[in-house]
Amino acid sequence: MIKLRAILAAGATALVVLCAGAPHSFAGDGKDRERVAPSFEQLQRKARREGRVRVIVQPREDARDGVLVREASAKQRARKFAERHKQRPLREFRRKALQVYALNADELASFTDSGQFDAIVEDSLNKPSLLQSVPRIGGNVAHNTALTGNGVAIAILDTGVDASHINFGGRVIEEACFSTTYAAHNATSLCPGGGDEQYGAGAAAPCANDCYHGTHVASIAAGSDGVVTGVAPDAGIIAVQVFSRFHNPGYCGSNDPDGCVLAYDSDILAGMQYVAGLASNHVIAAVNLSLGGGYYAAPCDGSFHKGTMDYLATLGIATVAASGNSGYIDGIGSPACVSTAISVGAVGDTNDAVHNYSNSASFVDVLAPGGPITAALPNGAYGTLSGTSMATPHVAGAIALVRAAAPGMSVAQIRSLLSSHAVSVTDARNGLVFPRVDMAQVTSMLQAGDAPDITILAPGSNLEVAGGGGPVALLAVASDPQDGDLSSAVTWRSSLDGAITSPATLRAGSHTLTASVTDSSGLSAQASVQVTVLAGNDGDGDGVADAVDNCPTVVNPEQGDLDSDGIGDFCDATPGC
Repeated sequence: MIKLRAILAAGATALVVLCAGAPHSFAGDGKDRERVAPSFEQLQRKARREGRVRVIVQPREDARDGVLVREASAKQRARKFAERHKQRPLREFRRKALQVYALNADELASFTDSGQFDAIVEDSLNKPSLLQSVPRIGGNVAHNTALTGNGVAIAILDTGVDASHINFGGRVIEEACFSTTYAAHNATSLCPGGGDEQYGAGAAAPCANDCYHGTHVASIAAGSDGVVTGVAPDAGIIAVQVFSRFHNPGYCGSNDPDGCVLAYDSDILAGMQYVAGLASNHVIAAVNLSLGGGYYAAPCDGSFHKGTMDYLATLGIATVAASGNSGYIDGIGSPACVSTAISVGAVGDTNDAVHNYSNSASFVDVLAPGGPITAALPNGAYGTLSGTSMATPHVAGAIALVRAAAPGMSVAQIRSLLSSHAVSVTDARNGLVFPRVDMAQVTSMLQAGDAPDITILAPGSNLEVAGGGGPVALLAVASDPQDGDLSSAVTWRSSLDGAITSPATLRAGSHTLTASVTDSSGLSAQASVQVTVLAGNDGDGDGVADAVDNCPTVVNPEQGDLDSDGIGDFCDATPGC
């Protein structure tokens, strides 16, 4: 095997010289710049001004690659292209094969024109954006009916959380850090170990100065110590540090000798994908993003954040994001502008006047108290802060209460429930009317009827299916006291194949099959089983079935195909042509 790889690699080197005049199958001519990189001119100016610009890229997939390996093959082709330009990705993501690079102006042009990428955008920066506020949204009513968020968790992607604070009572159940050291921006990682990633206890420990923000946000969402009670006082907390320390007047202002903390989009993406990976171990109600930047007068669904937010929603995890504190009356910041996110504006803690700093637009989803809010600060302290950053965890906590009470509800149903059972508030600045979260109304709705029961009869859990994946019979029974038999309303979904019906043919891999049902009151229930579909014949033992392996006689799990001719590089006599 080693000899074969060496021979093929040597042959490829010679053949590149022989066919240097042949066009690469993905070669671009610059005409796609507007589609691939809509902000190309702006990015190139920045690259010339600063030497390099950080970008997130999405490698282009080839339909000729097998379905199971398209992302991996696209990533491998992009990586090889980058290596020819003496570039290596600063960070890579499993979903959508996204990569992060720091490119000079010429490299940016080459990447954009290469035909290797479907999208190139800047790795932008984001700013960190209860004694009276919890009763304001009816949280005390929910608590009095035993709705406290017990059994669910809220992920706080922020500046870190002081897990030792008495306000959290040992309920910080997971910690991680995704933070960047990047000399061109004078940015340094805030991970305690100094690296770009860190996991485990202490990974999201708060840093000095500005890093009180995450502790305060977590306290609003899920604090409880007899002094300050958060919205979901029994919920678990997943603390994820996503900010970096900047000493750069261009980003922090010249009057800040200690610098400032900002979060790269790539670190936020890494944090959200980390949370998605925890969904099999915890019932996670929401990801809280009390951060943002920019101005968007319409939903920004071209953002790379959308794909990850959509995926979180399929796992039952809502993404809740601050609209921003710039006082816009016709636009909001990113990532709140993504339509999948539940965007949050701010009202007062004791009245429903929309704060002047709160960004407002027709596509803001809900309002919640934004200040002044008293909550926990590091080192056992408490303090009062204001902003849409404070409003957002009120909504994340409310979602945790609903998830604990009605575990079968989808993110879309919870979003609708919070909007329809709310107090209407008019923003005096633009005349727009928004729902302000009211857990008293939501609690009344939840108590009006019992959620349905659902039981999966087939397939049995931990079933193994031979190569080919089917057909697999799907059968579940469901009912509730209000609507009776709901079995005919049951829908099915596979974690790998999406929506499915019985009998289902499933692709190779480990599937979580989920049966769901919703009654006439909007209450839902779901049940899941695990099914493993074994791959077909795999002659070279690389984990890719022969039927879709582009090189079935040589181990090549990444399925590299540099010239995209359907023949894997290790089997291709002319892999570069």
